Amino acid sequence: METKRKRLDKMICLLGKLEQGETCMSFKEFDTEEYFNMLSAFRKEHEDSVIKSFGSVEAFDEWVSKWKGKESILADSAMKNYGSMEEFIEAMKNNLEKMPDLMEKGKKLREGGGLERNKELTQALMSDLTRDPGCEEVQEIIRECVEITEKLYEGMEMGNNFWENMVDSYLHEKALIESLDKMYGKGASEFTGKAYRYYFQNRTEKHRINIT
Repeated sequence: METKRKRLDKMICLLGKLEQGETCMSFKEFDTEEYFNMLSAFRKEHEDSVIKSFGSVEAFDEWVSKWKGKESILADSAMKNYGSMEEFIEAMKNNLEKMPDLMEKGKKLREGGGLERNKELTQALMSDLTRDPGCEEVQEIIRECVEITEKLYEGMEMGNNFWENMVDSYLHEKALIESLDKMYGKGASEFTGKAYRYYFQNRTEKHRINIT
């Protein structure tokens, strides 16, 4: 509760700065230089882990370089999922330290047909966009998709708002909406977002997520 309160306080502070006309990228909270410094330090201190996870140090460097110049995306992710760049960096560091084990688990999931099953479920979900997103057939598909995703990311720190932000992206993120609608038909992204939103709004009390 205290951690969540601190995150809320930071977000309120940042929103106040925005109201005063400051740009978020000028805030210390969203300074991504510390994030890339962490990646550089991790590369030096955990070279064996880097090679095991990425195949080579060069592949890791290439992955890092792809994110440079995308500071606004990193800042947005930090804000939405973690409340601050500091907590985002700490979570990413922990995830990198666990990466070899997580990749091994992902490999087993692929070999077990989990990822292929997820593709089949996506096709089944998109096969009829005229259905009620809350109908039993659609919700069974969503339930299995969520289970596969949670198995894949188990052990990783994805932030407190992972599913909420995913639903929001399906409903409001222009690039994602255009991409899904182009692949599966007009309204595909909205249909998917509504189906996931219904699922989380109607889970058992223990697992319910407040998504509006």
